[in-house]
Formats: sequence, C-alpha cells, structure tokens
Amino acid sequence: RIWLSVSTPEHGMQKQALVAFDPVATEGMDPGYDSRRLATVVSLYTHLADGTQLGIQTLGEFDSGATVPVGFSTLIDAETEYKIFIGNLEGPQLTDSGVYLVDNLTGAVHDLKADSFTFSTGMGTFHNRFTLQFTPNILGADDAILESIAVYPNPTTGEVNIVSPHTSIQEVEVHDLMGRAVTTLVGDGTQLQRLDLSGLNSSVYFVTVTTDQGTLTKRIVKK
Repeated sequence: RIWLSVSTPEHGMQKQALVAFDPVATEGMDPGYDSRRLATVVSLYTHLADGTQLGIQTLGEFDSGATVPVGFSTLIDAETEYKIFIGNLEGPQLTDSGVYLVDNLTGAVHDLKADSFTFSTGMGTFHNRFTLQFTPNILGADDAILESIAVYPNPTTGEVNIVSPHTSIQEVEVHDLMGRAVTTLVGDGTQLQRLDLSGLNSSVYFVTVTTDQGTLTKRIVKK
C-alpha cells in the first residue's frame, strides 16, 4: 500500500489518497476495497476507467509496469503552491520498487522516493493531471499527454464522453472488430467531445482519438 499526500503549507491543509495492490481485487469498483473520494477543500484522488474518482483504490497483483491515473482538486482561489509526497508505504514490492509521479501537464517525471513534487495552480479540478508509476521511463512527455485522454462511460449504452485534458481533439473515429470505420466525428478544436453510439449493435469497438499531439486508440464496449 502507498499513501500519496498533497499539502499546501501556506494554508495548512493536507489530504491523502491510498493505492493498494491485492490479488483478489479488480480494476473496477470492488466493495470493501475501493472508496469514492470525499469532497474536501484540497483533494488528491485516483480514477477508474469510467471516470469514477476514488480516495482509496485497490488494484490487482502488483506489477512494476502499472500506471495509475491521479487527479487533483482545490477550492483555493488564489495561485497556491502544493507538494505531493509519499505519506507512507507498506509491502516489500513497493519498498523495493521505484515510485514516480508524471505531471501530464508538463511531462515532468519525478522520483517521489527522492523528494516531494512541487507545483502551483489556482482553483479547479484537474482530472488525470498526474500519473503514478513504478518505473521511470514508461511514458515520454507526449505519451503521457495522450495517456491522459479518457473515454467514458465504458461500457456504454449510448453516448460517450471523450476528454483530452492537455491537447485539442481533431478527429474521433470508431472501428468495429473487423477494422471497418463505423462512425467518424470531426473535432471542433476543444478538449471535450461527445459521441453517440446508440445506433451501433452491442459489441466491442475501438475509438481512435486524433489530437495535435498524436493518436490514441481505446477499446470500448457498447451494450
């Protein structure tokens, strides 16, 4: 288990998020293992694939190649300095592993075992601002920007949201299992697009998001 802490010395506030690994847990919402985040003045939280925000998240068996999306929220209006650091750490695998924080806004990769990570921001909620990982070079700066793109809800019965926090969306194309393009959406240069899949049959599809930083493909289930 690893407790990630965020604090702002200027305002005397601190909040933690817990990431744990257990072979019986899944990547979804597991009662007794996962807990939604509380709405506090300053929050650090992780994400499920469907966008659910967690204060406690338990993943499956530890894998040094794992990446965990981390969001940050603050109600403090003024530009403020924050520090993210390891509050506590348990278990031999995490003790022997590296712990790195990727800032998806800047592309910086920081060794949290060496020192806390400092950044400044004003008021807001910043989904997928960071990525927690356990080896230093899983993602380059451009890859981190693309990996921060979220497609949810997944599974879906109709409309899906495509959120690209750090780069504008140029085009979204949906392919079926045969590789045929079934839907195409031309982006309007914003970081949020909504795609209606209600007319498609229940199946697995691949959503390819093209941005000015590159292209990312996500697998999605249409119920």
